[in-house]
Amino acid sequence: MAIMLPDNLIWIMEKIGIDWPDINEDEVHKAANLTRQLRDDLEALILAVDRRVAIDLADGVRSRGGEAYVSAWNTTRSQNLQQVLDVLDPVAIGIDAAGYVVTGLKTKTIAQITIQVATLIPMLALGPLGAAAAAARMIAMKFAMGVLTDLAVSAVIDAVDEPVINALKDQVPRLVQAVLEAPLVEDTGADLGGMYFDLQVLEQASADMDQNAGDLESIVTQYLSDLAALHITE
Repeated sequence: MAIMLPDNLIWIMEKIGIDWPDINEDEVHKAANLTRQLRDDLEALILAVDRRVAIDLADGVRSRGGEAYVSAWNTTRSQNLQQVLDVLDPVAIGIDAAGYVVTGLKTKTIAQITIQVATLIPMLALGPLGAAAAAARMIAMKFAMGVLTDLAVSAVIDAVDEPVINALKDQVPRLVQAVLEAPLVEDTGADLGGMYFDLQVLEQASADMDQNAGDLESIVTQYLSDLAALHITE
């Protein structure tokens, strides 16, 4: 559950000009879980296509040409699609790490403000001189909390930079491009030989592959929609 600042501390922070971290860590963790679900859904879809190619298409086209198609799919499956799945795991972990950093920041902020307020009250009781000292302490506290917030933001960036930003910016587009550019058949070095086609099997496999393509679009669209619906900033 997201950490909520007590109303009295919110009032104090407003008076001394300290910004409360406005990130909802629960929503951040939801984003991580959505990414894990995306990975699982994509893996299930790839396995379904795998069965279509390895079993249905292989049975429907019995020839060297059919073997070349299956071989090309297996290469794409192992070299590119599996890497897409592997990338999504550290992405989810990195997003979770960002959520934990936010939780730590909020906890530390509450502790720091509570301690500082406890030291300000006796100063204010001393009259004008105490009030002046308290004001100076407030300025110092505001500066310290500002530094703390900046460090926390840097920690969030460090937590997600390599596993998340790098993956989404560099690795995923590269892998997708590799999948798109992968050949449909591989040269097996053998004579194509005779050809055998089972049109009924091929027709069913084609319909199933079309369904798989529609499922892929739905999975990605739903993932992006769910991410957009998150209220990460409070």
